[in-house]
Amino acid sequence: MSLCWIAVSFFVRQLGAGILLAVLLTMAMRVAHAADFAVSPMVVEFGRGIRSAEITVRNLDQQPIRFQVRGADWRQDASGKNVYVDSKTLIWFPRALELAPGEARIIRVGVRATPAAQEQAYTLFLKEVAVAGPDSGRQTGAEVKLVLSVSVPIFVPPVKAVPGGAIESIELHAGRLEFVVANGGNQHLGYREAAIVGRGPDGSEQFSQKLPGRMLLAGARQRYQVQIPQAACAQLKELAVTLTIPEKNEIKRGLDVSRADCQ
Repeated sequence: MSLCWIAVSFFVRQLGAGILLAVLLTMAMRVAHAADFAVSPMVVEFGRGIRSAEITVRNLDQQPIRFQVRGADWRQDASGKNVYVDSKTLIWFPRALELAPGEARIIRVGVRATPAAQEQAYTLFLKEVAVAGPDSGRQTGAEVKLVLSVSVPIFVPPVKAVPGGAIESIELHAGRLEFVVANGGNQHLGYREAAIVGRGPDGSEQFSQKLPGRMLLAGARQRYQVQIPQAACAQLKELAVTLTIPEKNEIKRGLDVSRADCQ
């Protein structure tokens, strides 16, 4: 299943190789597959004058799926870390749902907020709840269940949109590249990746690396640090960082490199 913004989390106890082998020889361990489902749309952007929307969840699995649904105000702190707090203005229903195989259900969302100078951001979380299967009572081995949690961003547009997005700074010291992506606009900025390319005096590529993109809320910043191997850094004349933005032009910023920057 290919879904944006999916967080898969589970904990497995770390054991030494010898202990792990002994455990596997004495215990049958099953890994239950994660449920297969689809969510649409994956991002909700309210139009002007529109304050409600529907999110469809469809069970593509052969087993029932159960979800807990929670909404939150979405913020980002000074370091760009996501912060979620209970919302007083986001409305959603139902708060929990169970889908039979092949069934589709609708989650209705709405906001009490009115457009402001800055875009308002929320997140709706759908967390899968493990459902006991028909054979669960007859299982004798251990089972690890993969549980999915899906987050759907929800945005209320500002009164007047002001686009933003820039590579605010870029520096190279002792072979460590640091750059900051800043969203100076009043609405969110999403980019697929940040691509770093270093070239030598003849224009040949000496270093490249791609970093995963993300969504930056209005006024937020994201700092990146990348260590360039000394051998590659010594061959560089210039570095460039390019942000790939869906359906928009790229954001790019370059940096001249000297040997002293790599030492």
